[in-house]
Amino acid sequence: MCGLLAANEAAKSVKPDIIDGLENENNIAHENEPQSEGAIQAGDQSSGGDVAPSTAVNGSGTNQTSGSGTNNLPAGLKSLEFGACGMTTDGACSVARLIRANVGITSLSLTGNKEIEANGWAEIADSLEHNAEITTLELHHNALEDISLSIIAEGLLQNTSVHSVDLEGNHIGDDGAEMIRKLLAGNRKLRSIHIRSGNQISEPVLADIESMMGERQQSSSAT
Repeated sequence: MCGLLAANEAAKSVKPDIIDGLENENNIAHENEPQSEGAIQAGDQSSGGDVAPSTAVNGSGTNQTSGSGTNNLPAGLKSLEFGACGMTTDGACSVARLIRANVGITSLSLTGNKEIEANGWAEIADSLEHNAEITTLELHHNALEDISLSIIAEGLLQNTSVHSVDLEGNHIGDDGAEMIRKLLAGNRKLRSIHIRSGNQISEPVLADIESMMGERQQSSSAT
């Protein structure tokens, strides 16, 4: 499935050996700094059989295909994108392992994956509590609704690095928005939360949250 994770429709979860490979590659990268910064995009790719994942590397301008799925992943990896690739709860749990490992990723995009259940988001949320490197988190169009959004917000309350979160297109209502308000009040690291489009938040509540973010951004600019 979807590029990095697999190219086979029969398996829609992140493979543990690939997660292990990413961890190992980044450990090697830390030992051999400096390395070029990279990004892996998990796009919609399909192929018969169990073929190796393809990696698109930003910064070095090269494309690599790993014969084993773990050996040729780029050192200095900074960005992971898993967009609309049919990720399931099992896949989310494997990604949570990678988040918890603090392997140098600063930008994580998990978008358009509506098959992830609440317990998968709970694993993601728990891993965010232990991550100190991700600064940008994209979770738009995942059908989180209020329940899963609340789970994510609880995890972000304890996070010390994320400063930008995209939550648009998740059918969040006023109950979920209240959790976002509590999140902003409890986590001063957060400077930007995108929620206006694709949610069902009433205008007064939305305006209040945006006012909170505006004040925070002005305060940050002043310092």
